Amino acid sequence: MMTKQSFEYTGSNVYDIDNVVISNNNIAIFDQLTGVGGVDYMPYNGSTVTIKAGDTTGSYQELSPTLNNKLYYYVSDVLYGPEDKDIIKADSIEIPVIYSSGEFTGTFVFSNPNDFPYLYLFWDYNDTIDGSTNISYIGTTDERIINWTIGAGIGVSGINYNSIDAPTRFQVKWNGSIVADSGYVGLNSLSNYNDLIAAGVSPDDIKLVFPYDGLVNNGNGALRFKKNDVSIDTAEIIVSSPIPASTWIINKVDPFLTMFYADTTDGTLSNVCSQCPTTTLWHDGFNLTPQFGDIIYSDISGSSRYNGNDSYHMIDIVTCTIPSPIDKLYVLVDQDGVVNLIDTCNCPETAVPIITQGDIYITVNEDISIPMSSLGNPTSFTLVGTCYNYSLSGGSKSTLFSYLDCNSNTRYVTVSTNQEVTICASVAPTIVNGDGSFIVSGQCNEFSLAQGLSLDSNGVLFGSALEIKNFSFDITATNCFGTSDPYTINVFVSEGGLIPFSVDIEQYKETSLDCCSITPTFSILYSDGSNNVPTLRNRVYKDQNAEEYFNGGNFWYFIDKSDYVIKIDNDGYVVDYSVCAGSTTTTSTTSTTTIPVVGSYYYAVSCLDNTTIGILLDITSSVISSGDVVKTQDGNCWEIDSTSPGGFPYFYMENPVVIYADCSTCTGTTTTTTSTTTTTLPPISSFSMDDSTQFSSDYSACVSGVAASTYYFFGSYSMPIIGDFVYSDALCTNRFDGEFFWYYSTDGLYDYAIQIANTGQVLHLNPCSVVTTTTTTTTIPTFYYDAQLCSSPGPTYLLAHQNSSELTIGSIVRCDDGVCYEILATTTPGTQDANILFLFDNCSSCTGTTTTTTTTTTTTTTTTTTTTTTTTKPIYGSLMNFGSSTDVCSSPVVTFYIDGPIGVPGNNIYDSIFATDLAPANFYKLATGSIAYEWDGIEWTGTSKNC
Repeated sequence: MMTKQSFEYTGSNVYDIDNVVISNNNIAIFDQLTGVGGVDYMPYNGSTVTIKAGDTTGSYQELSPTLNNKLYYYVSDVLYGPEDKDIIKADSIEIPVIYSSGEFTGTFVFSNPNDFPYLYLFWDYNDTIDGSTNISYIGTTDERIINWTIGAGIGVSGINYNSIDAPTRFQVKWNGSIVADSGYVGLNSLSNYNDLIAAGVSPDDIKLVFPYDGLVNNGNGALRFKKNDVSIDTAEIIVSSPIPASTWIINKVDPFLTMFYADTTDGTLSNVCSQCPTTTLWHDGFNLTPQFGDIIYSDISGSSRYNGNDSYHMIDIVTCTIPSPIDKLYVLVDQDGVVNLIDTCNCPETAVPIITQGDIYITVNEDISIPMSSLGNPTSFTLVGTCYNYSLSGGSKSTLFSYLDCNSNTRYVTVSTNQEVTICASVAPTIVNGDGSFIVSGQCNEFSLAQGLSLDSNGVLFGSALEIKNFSFDITATNCFGTSDPYTINVFVSEGGLIPFSVDIEQYKETSLDCCSITPTFSILYSDGSNNVPTLRNRVYKDQNAEEYFNGGNFWYFIDKSDYVIKIDNDGYVVDYSVCAGSTTTTSTTSTTTIPVVGSYYYAVSCLDNTTIGILLDITSSVISSGDVVKTQDGNCWEIDSTSPGGFPYFYMENPVVIYADCSTCTGTTTTTTSTTTTTLPPISSFSMDDSTQFSSDYSACVSGVAASTYYFFGSYSMPIIGDFVYSDALCTNRFDGEFFWYYSTDGLYDYAIQIANTGQVLHLNPCSVVTTTTTTTTIPTFYYDAQLCSSPGPTYLLAHQNSSELTIGSIVRCDDGVCYEILATTTPGTQDANILFLFDNCSSCTGTTTTTTTTTTTTTTTTTTTTTTTTKPIYGSLMNFGSSTDVCSSPVVTFYIDGPIGVPGNNIYDSIFATDLAPANFYKLATGSIAYEWDGIEWTGTSKNC
């Protein structure tokens, strides 16, 4: 969209600059005029220059002061070009503007006493959040880009947003990508939804709360992202709303790291929960403590990553005094400070793990990596057997060991000096001669598994089987609650193609009933089906390579790992199956196990995972129904589904059987947790403002206004500061539409001119004591008074006070000499003895109050009461400029509270009248003074700056 500008000075014609197409954050036009002051368009020294932006037709883009669009002027003896825009802007003086029918107008007096040859007029349409905390806007926006110099800091950054009713979309773009997106949020009315659809917004981008009944406004929220690159110091906020009534507010959040405490000792899983976090660290995550993937730093600036040394460290949000694992967290941190694991020292499990892994079918030389299926969050798995790995060390001289290998054969081995050898043995080796040593290091895989396969501590079976072998192995699983019973897993290694299964081919029967009743002896056949056991229409073969099918003769056969028997025809096909009332199975191909016939079997669903179904055995003959919740002897909980004919593996119910109300009662956990986060709003303060008259300048507001109404803002100062929002109600819900005009206001001690935008945002706040007209140098008047000392009535002193109105006779004041006076009468100007700074109710509140403190000391025999009288310093509110040493002289004026003259060691400066919190470190200057003093947050440093 194009812009329209103009300027003129006293008595001149209007110079128009029309149809300028602006580009984001760049100079659109750099026009130059040359002439003599007072001739044509050249203003003369002392003339009033009027600058305008926009027009009354609405055909051009408006200036947006609430998005930090501003007008500037600069008088200089240096010739600059377009590339010097940042220098020009930094040295320029802002021209406050007022609004009327689409046009913003500002004026200034062209003062050029040094006869400099260059006057720069600067129309800045750049939307930016730099230099302010808040921005706001009313009206339609179409992917409007707001520039943000985010700086070199790292950590969590983003914005807080508030869309008032009409839906608005907020996005943050950083490092070339959209890193956070709210979608269209706001009041969930059907009309708002329809307006968005009519404007061409995709339904996928609309995030209003359904149903669209107008009862929920989700327009107040936050967008956060991780800024983890110091070199990318700029970002963009993109705002979109096609609805004309859209009103929105944005508050920026500069990058920050979150502090927490950690024990920096390199810990292990076995000892981390005995640590004590006392070291201050910082992280870049979104929570109070670091989470998986977050980065930990040793300093608040993020310049040094914490080296966690790939170890475990306990963390907390408060410093540790007494070590305790209760409600503590720990993290696994690598050498780059990255959190690779977070867990709690509290055990969340209610029982030992359940291993649910079924039979495993693999082919020879097949590269596998199979994690053992389980429930209950096991942290480790262990092979169970009688053959162990031992690591033998030869010591300082060769050592002879004897041992019993896993086939019960006695062996001898000599280990040379400083060498190590690993053996498999069924018992601990014996040192025959030498000073060597040995340690046990877990099960010997080659005696438990097929050659080429291994099982790691995470329960992963990996490697490649180098031999065709059917075998079984036992494992246990351990979590923070305990260790499970051994569990047998069968592994079938074949050449490939068909699936092996166990079947009794000797005791075939003519009927399924007879077949179900046999005591089986198993052999191995092979099926071309996809399941572990054959089913209907599968074909059965004698060999792995399907060279010869099994002729079943139309008889029934008992198969392992199944609750049914199958009928195999003459061509090897399964033509029928029948479920047995009971079944017999085995854990290997050489030994037979019969399911116990005493008791009742049930199918049950695990309370840990509703997709896991197990078989439970009750040997107590309890009355158990579908839906009942019971516990097994290993401590796990199950919900009964139906009766079962039995099968392997099965789990014994606890004895006696207890019926629980539900899974949460059985496990002792609560299935639904409600987390409530309380957000504390900043305090609400009030001030007085004349809302009956709108003024076009700060001077007019100061000399003509009369404060009549109470207004409110979020904050603890006596007046709102630039960027704050003004509200008409005590709950701060109704923003005041200031229409970009000036208003007279006061905090009861000092008078101000305040300019407020149509969004309620404060654009300017000028103390009336320093406001001048735009055409003369007339200032707010100075009143003179005769006064006497509060401490010694009698002699009179001449006091001066610059303000828009007189003080009443009898007023108590404190002056820049630190002395308290009582006003006796107004008088004529003269050389004053002191300047009035503060107003008090009476002399005692000005000079200081006396309090009595009673201290009680108790011993074993007597009680002694001592009364001590102390004098507390009075607290005074004072208008001050505050900021860095480079900008304090021209910074906003805000009320702070002091207990004595600023800059004097021993005196303090506070944020509030309650004197509970010291003011932040900065330079501070009395609004009526000329010297700024440095405060380090605790005391005055002695450093000062002349303004």
